[in-house]
Amino acid sequence: MRLEAARADLSKRRRLEQEGTLAKREAQLEAKRKLVEKARAELAEAQRAQRMQRRKQAQEIANLEDSVRSAEEKRSVPLSEEEKEIQGLRNELQTLTEENQSMFEAVKWVREEEANAKNDIEAAEADVIHLQDALRDAQEETLAIQRKLALLTKSHQELEALPSLRTEKAATVAGVSLLEDEVARQDEATNGARHL
Repeated sequence: MRLEAARADLSKRRRLEQEGTLAKREAQLEAKRKLVEKARAELAEAQRAQRMQRRKQAQEIANLEDSVRSAEEKRSVPLSEEEKEIQGLRNELQTLTEENQSMFEAVKWVREEEANAKNDIEAAEADVIHLQDALRDAQEETLAIQRKLALLTKSHQELEALPSLRTEKAATVAGVSLLEDEVARQDEATNGARHL
């Protein structure tokens, strides 16, 4: 009984440790998955903002170029006024060009961040795979321990049943011995009757 109680206590303790380890690994796995989802969402948002800004800049530049061409085609206004208008438009175009260059730098930075995020995602996915493998190994180890415990319990029960089996065997041997003695006595009686 003590052996069985000790084994039950050991099994319970191991099961609790296994459950705690599995719960911790599952929590880590969920945290990694959330990190991957967040990084992907941020990357998608940055890409959308980048596309919108590019379209806006391209449209503004196209509008200014149209204005410059339109001003150059005008000949009805005095030349000095025309030149002032063209110069103003060119200044605006230069400003937009500089802003566009800044935007290109920002795009470059976004792409670098995208590459870093991609590396983080790949690392997180590798961690997820590692945690899944560890979780599967832990589950297999738990099943192996349960099988060993079942075998030990069965062996213990068989050992406890041995004394009763030995008693039954002794009783059977004694019964057989008595029957043999009875048969021998009957044979002697039969032989004696024949001699008479």
